[in-house]
Amino acid sequence: MFSNLISSSCRGLKVIDKELFKVNIQVKALIVPVKFIGKIQKDFRQDLFNLPRCKNVIEIPEDKQNKLVLLKHEYLNSDSGTSLNEVAILKEAKDNGWQTTTHSVELDYNYWSADDILKAVLPNPDQAPSSYEQKSPKVKTVVNKLDSIDSTYRNFKMELLAGENNLIASVRESNCIFNFDFSKVYWNSRLQNEHDRIINTFSKGQYICDVMAGVGPFSIPAAKNKKCIVYANDLNPASYSSLVENIKLNKVGSLVKPFNIDGRQFIRSSFRNLLLESITKSSKTNEKFKLFDHVVMNLPATALEFLDAFIGVFHDDNLNDSDDKPSSESSKLSETKSSFTGLKEYLNSANLPLIHVHCFSKSDDPNTDIIERAQAAMGIVDSSEISELSKNAKVTWVRKVAPNKDMYCLSFRLMHSVATRNPQSINQLSI
Repeated sequence: MFSNLISSSCRGLKVIDKELFKVNIQVKALIVPVKFIGKIQKDFRQDLFNLPRCKNVIEIPEDKQNKLVLLKHEYLNSDSGTSLNEVAILKEAKDNGWQTTTHSVELDYNYWSADDILKAVLPNPDQAPSSYEQKSPKVKTVVNKLDSIDSTYRNFKMELLAGENNLIASVRESNCIFNFDFSKVYWNSRLQNEHDRIINTFSKGQYICDVMAGVGPFSIPAAKNKKCIVYANDLNPASYSSLVENIKLNKVGSLVKPFNIDGRQFIRSSFRNLLLESITKSSKTNEKFKLFDHVVMNLPATALEFLDAFIGVFHDDNLNDSDDKPSSESSKLSETKSSFTGLKEYLNSANLPLIHVHCFSKSDDPNTDIIERAQAAMGIVDSSEISELSKNAKVTWVRKVAPNKDMYCLSFRLMHSVATRNPQSINQLSI
């Protein structure tokens, strides 16, 4: 907004000459005893020199008793007209015998923002872009997104516009480091607040099921900062590879178990396997059965559809299914099948996991739209179940992704009726 102070000789520059961006502003100033500075700043604030990142009260070399108070630069010219406030501050100076002087405020190239410089240089300042290379020295590569995010692996085609043809990124977030190839995985730093919001719902040492984990923005901070035990999965081989690397990089290998399988398969097998592990360890603990405390499903385009995987997740058909397990673990599972007999009684009083599922909605009534889609995915048709889900569900707005498309997070506790239902008794959605 102050780019009009820059010399007009900068207009049309093709090569930046930093010397041309030096500006010298002459202002009227008052030499004021230190004890009056507070009064001046309070009573005459509107008359003081006001330029961002510039002080209007400055020290006077070798004078500890007084300070220099800078006034609006318009006040330097006595022919520019006067206001009541101007008269008042000058009268205050005269009544107190404060000396009036002038002072030079010097601004150089480093003072100006990228927007100021671009508006001063471009022939049409109204079309100035928001940044450029000299003001973004850490930017090494510039790419252009060519199409929408792929629904399977959450990456997108891009073209190199400038800089190095190197898309390996290293990002710090939530006290963690994430390394990945930006061209092969999904990452959005605008989601940091959402990552933190979800993680803040976790308690220390809880068990987390991260179904679409990506490179680990939920899983790794949950483990590192909350000491949570996390089962983390992603179907994208590149995301899985980065997840494994980031687990090692952040030293949470004892807390995060990475997987690279289909999301539905992961939900069913991880719930079963956690129960199996808790049963085999029950002789050493007081807790025979262990359930996940939270489930995170961060695939907004289709995550709601994956809710059908929770149908019958604690039904015998799923608990006794060993098709996806190594033979050694299948044998172990067979040995402990009888231990599942007390599970139904346990589930009647246990808190089932809180599910956090991200999604998009274009509806004028997103709450109703999202909850109804969740009901359909989980085969909920009974009026009492519909009422139960509606009461316990919370829809949180995350961010706007397009003019008529917003991202939300639906959080609800997995319903006992859904988790124990025979999955063969309803027609599940096919994706």
